[in-house]
Amino acid sequence: MATRTSLKATMVTLLFVLVVGAPAAAGGQIIYVDDDATGANDGSSWENAYNYLQDALADASSTLKSVEIRVAEGIYTPDSDSANPNGSGDREATFQLINGVTLKGGYAGFGEPEPNARDINVYVTALSGDLDGNDVEVNDPCDLLTELSRAENSYHVVTGSNMDSNAILDGFSITGGNANVPWPDDWGGGMLNYDYSSPMLIGCTFAENSARNGGGGMRNHDYSSPILINCTFTGNTARGGGGMNNTIYSNPILTGCTFSENTADWGGGMDNYMSSPTLTECNFRNNSATGGGGGMGNYKSSPTLTECNFRNNSATVDGGGMINWNSILSLTNCTFIGNSATSWGGGILNRESSMAVTNCILIANLAGEVGGGIWNYNDCKLMLTKCTVVANSAPNGKALACDSDYKMPSRVNVNNCILWDGGNEIWNEDRSTITVTYSDVWGGWPGDGNIDANPCFFELGYWDPNGLWIDGDYHLQPGSPCIDAGDPDYIAEPNETDLDGNPRLIDCRIDMGAYEYMPSIPAEVRITPSTINLAIKSEWITCYIRLPEAYNLGDIESNSVFLDDSVQAESLLVDEQKQVATARFSRQEVQSILDIGKVELKIDGWLKDGNGFQGTDVITVIHKGGGVSSKHQASEPNPPDGATGVDIYVNLSWTAGYAAISHDVYFGTSGDPPFVCNQNATTFDPGTLTSYTTYYWRIDEVNKWTITTGQIWSFTPYPPPPPP
Repeated sequence: MATRTSLKATMVTLLFVLVVGAPAAAGGQIIYVDDDATGANDGSSWENAYNYLQDALADASSTLKSVEIRVAEGIYTPDSDSANPNGSGDREATFQLINGVTLKGGYAGFGEPEPNARDINVYVTALSGDLDGNDVEVNDPCDLLTELSRAENSYHVVTGSNMDSNAILDGFSITGGNANVPWPDDWGGGMLNYDYSSPMLIGCTFAENSARNGGGGMRNHDYSSPILINCTFTGNTARGGGGMNNTIYSNPILTGCTFSENTADWGGGMDNYMSSPTLTECNFRNNSATGGGGGMGNYKSSPTLTECNFRNNSATVDGGGMINWNSILSLTNCTFIGNSATSWGGGILNRESSMAVTNCILIANLAGEVGGGIWNYNDCKLMLTKCTVVANSAPNGKALACDSDYKMPSRVNVNNCILWDGGNEIWNEDRSTITVTYSDVWGGWPGDGNIDANPCFFELGYWDPNGLWIDGDYHLQPGSPCIDAGDPDYIAEPNETDLDGNPRLIDCRIDMGAYEYMPSIPAEVRITPSTINLAIKSEWITCYIRLPEAYNLGDIESNSVFLDDSVQAESLLVDEQKQVATARFSRQEVQSILDIGKVELKIDGWLKDGNGFQGTDVITVIHKGGGVSSKHQASEPNPPDGATGVDIYVNLSWTAGYAAISHDVYFGTSGDPPFVCNQNATTFDPGTLTSYTTYYWRIDEVNKWTITTGQIWSFTPYPPPPPP
């Protein structure tokens, strides 16, 4: 089943694009930095840009705010400036943010045709702690601290102290920080925020930074609450919080951020101590901890997570996805898939903690001993509502487990959920109070409205022979016993949605599980052309859509229309007067999924009120060369097809097909030659050829209706004869 981008995700991406591409604040000064600039080096233009970022920061600190510093692609170290062009080697040197100053990386810079062109992925601007420029790559982030080539690296590449959100870092790669000494320089290898420092970071990447104590990528300490949008933390390491460490009432706000392949003793991706971060649409993937909390570790903290994903994180001991100790958490619309712990709590481990889990899925999480999905230890309070907990694994309690050393039982409430793992769903070792209502539990469980019946998911996931989890589809099929089987007294909140973002209550009664069943509105669809020739190139496949009279085509979400769940409509035009919608699909994408013969294609999408529609049409797929007719093809090739002894300096020529307005030239040494160019002339110079090599070429004729595929011709050149 194709993954569809939610409207909220689209808006976050749009926000990111707008922020990244935003001009300087009105009236603000712009300072330029480019390590290749050869002019006056006073920061006044790209030609006269500063060569060193530290010089620009010194200039900005004494300038009336606001100031924007534009930095071209390149590598900039904090110990380098015009006074120390080769670097001072001072490990305490750092790029200190300034209130009212925006730093923007990712510019093409001096010498480029458009120096203000900006793409942070193409024009990478790196702030590097590698002062000697000799860092050796490591295979395991755990080795960063002890790798000898990093012994001279900066303690903190970037620093924020008493900053507000007007101190902005936008579009940089921060790497090579190494806080490997005792306090106070054992925190925040990539970035250290302290003393009420809350800057804004946009589109930044923290990679291969390390810290002896906390926050290999970033450390936020002592009431520091930065705002991060679309930032990435990858391959960082620390004792606590390989990617990020938040301590002492630090409450960062993260949107659209990714934590991947970070390592730590506790909290591989993120570690929170006495802090309350807010995360929306963040991803934790392949992070690991030698102790607890492969993805995230929380101690005396209160994180709020919405639409976050934890996948394939691992812990050597407990809490593969997340560990919570003496903490209070809220998780809404989150997913935990394929996380693992050697001992306890494959997905989540709670210890003396309270957690509300709503509209979430926990799938294929593994624990070596107890609690495949969630383990509650010592006086926990868990509220599991409208969740799907499936295919988790543990010897005791595949879905849920409760235990305590000191006979401090937990209180667990499960409502409107599906727990379906093959039996042994709930393990209660300490007489915890476990109340389950209106839920589907394999093997059954006492409680009002509970059932023990196959929930009839669309498709079950599975582990392949290589140990890779293959995702299933855990939406409910028509006729599922979980449809309209939830709490009959449940009243949905205004605008409340399920995990897909669809209305939580469709009929008069809520469904069990994370997904509300959405019956499709029957749509009348007609796809043109009704016969598709794979040998003909053109731009679009068109589909006309009509809905029953009770529905308005103007309510179709324009980015929701798909063909066969895999090809998204490039455009959607609605004629509300005629009540017909016209969707256009890329012909190249559509043809890539077609087989020869009669093919039934499905068109589906969503209305703004959350209702889905679906319809099908049957087309014929053929593959016949020649396009419209042979007269539209190029002909009379020179050299002739199959010719040998051709001059190595030959120019190719042909007779144009009927009504051709231009020609697509394909030429190469493979039997299916690659596209070279489109041109108006009927001759083509291939350059000097190689003797005794067979060349293949084809001319596709372009006219105002279509493109006619030509025949493939070949010839073989020989060297010229020796002079007499």
